Amino acid sequence: MPPVPVLRYGNNAAGTYLVNGSGSAINGNGIGDFAIAKTVASGVGVVGVGNNLIASIFTPARGCGVAGTGAQYGVMGFATTTVNTLETNNSAANGAGASSGGYFEVQNAGIGQTWAYVGVRDAGGINRKIIGPGTVNTIVNDLDGDRVALSCPEAPENLFQDYGAGQLVNGRAHVTIDPIFAKNIVVNEKHPLRVFVQLEGDCAGVYVTNKTAQGFDVIELNGGNSSVPFSFTITANRADEVNPDGSIARYSEERFPYAPGPQPTVLQESRELDDAAMRKDDRGTPAATPVALGAKAPKRGR
Repeated sequence: MPPVPVLRYGNNAAGTYLVNGSGSAINGNGIGDFAIAKTVASGVGVVGVGNNLIASIFTPARGCGVAGTGAQYGVMGFATTTVNTLETNNSAANGAGASSGGYFEVQNAGIGQTWAYVGVRDAGGINRKIIGPGTVNTIVNDLDGDRVALSCPEAPENLFQDYGAGQLVNGRAHVTIDPIFAKNIVVNEKHPLRVFVQLEGDCAGVYVTNKTAQGFDVIELNGGNSSVPFSFTITANRADEVNPDGSIARYSEERFPYAPGPQPTVLQESRELDDAAMRKDDRGTPAATPVALGAKAPKRGR
């Protein structure tokens, strides 16, 4: 016998269970299990708890579809599809063919307004933490202690930045780039190092030369010999990376890459049992009253 107290399966689906056991095993062709919470203000459809945290079960006060609690991870998602990893870039098919560990969407009248893919690998072999429309933000407190948002600057290419300070001595200075930063950038004719210098003292002006991934020179104009401090910002393209499967994530080649759109959805049909929930009609089946009939929603592209 399977090591589960309850094994249920419908739609002529074969029964599948975990070899090491579980509280129940539920199988279905289209949907394995269906749960609904009827309390409008705070109902939770499914609550999952791991690590035997029976005294630490949290759900949101406003309710949700799924709530997970764990000692280190509340919810985890895995995508196992091996996407096409042809090393082509800036292809609409790459964005549409992405795989991700998670997907989240805000809808209005069934239409996705904003969405985010988490833990993404697109069909071109590029890895992304999060991708979706909208802004990237953090939260800080203002002078009154109220929470306000700060937004990240974003760019059409994959860029790394660093900041620092230097000192002209007799009109010259060499700046050595942090080796960890240098290891993760690419600098060549196609991908030049961008250096922005701000002088912090009086001199004839400076120019930047001999730029490599390891460093650059700052030289005073007209053969000057000033000794003044300066600060700088450097920007460079992220270096390509070899993925665990041997394919190459060509970060340095991306510029305005195509992105995935919202996931197509299907509005499921549901019916509600009448007052005599288990009462059977003349045919011996539970009486049911339709409350919401849905049709397949149109597919939405990128």
